[in-house]
Amino acid sequence: MPLDRRALRSQLQQSRGFEPVARRTKAGKLNAAGSLASAKLCLMWLSGEELTVTAAAFETVAQVKRRVQKMLAETSGCRYQLLSTTDGLLSDDATMCSLGLAGCTSTLQLIADRSLTWHRGVRGNNAEISEDGQTAKRVNSFYEAIVFCAVPSRSCRIRIVEMENCWSGSLELGFAALPPEELGFKRGTGNISSVAMSIGTSTSEPWHVHLRVGSIVQWQLLQDGSIKVTVEGKRDHWTSSPQQPRFKRKVQKAQEVYPFAGIYGMTQAIELLGLDDE
Repeated sequence: MPLDRRALRSQLQQSRGFEPVARRTKAGKLNAAGSLASAKLCLMWLSGEELTVTAAAFETVAQVKRRVQKMLAETSGCRYQLLSTTDGLLSDDATMCSLGLAGCTSTLQLIADRSLTWHRGVRGNNAEISEDGQTAKRVNSFYEAIVFCAVPSRSCRIRIVEMENCWSGSLELGFAALPPEELGFKRGTGNISSVAMSIGTSTSEPWHVHLRVGSIVQWQLLQDGSIKVTVEGKRDHWTSSPQQPRFKRKVQKAQEVYPFAGIYGMTQAIELLGLDDE
């Protein structure tokens, strides 16, 4: 008679006082195969409309939100938040299993958030985000202060809030082909040329000489994958070729791109003003 290794392991765990992972979850239920069942999520809009999504037991909230974003093309450009009556705002890192939703049918509140802010969770070591989320400042050194726009757009406008003349080089601007939380971004990244799945300008550009406190800078992703930069009050505009050509086609083909900036050198603080989709 063949040995049932799963049953034997379960008996050994119980005899030693251990519980299987499935039994340690809040409300995880097993399916016929003995694995944690999927979660059925009824996502309710404030308007009362409902969207039903099935999520694997170990799928995270962030992964569910990303799927919802792809399904709802008409609300492109929004960030989504999921809320439950018991846990409130659900953390992106939480799984269906850890939330006790595996094997259950649950109703969650779905909120589309299009507030204009820098992404608080994905930023460089030396970048500090203001309470309203719109101003980003480098608080130390001359680099490692990359910040990402929390919503996608092919164009972005910022204002220079503070400058420091003791450094060389200045503001870097770019676009990423993935949401900030999916880039695998490391907080110690010094320059935007090291950001995966992105393209951007360099630390030394001809338009840098026009930057002053109060200057408004706009950058736009063009169809050919180059970046057009405009400084308000100047008749000229500048077109920069991507520093990371290996990611150029990825960015060009991306359904949505995310603006980001490197607060480098002489630029010390920037304020997020607007997007071309507004």
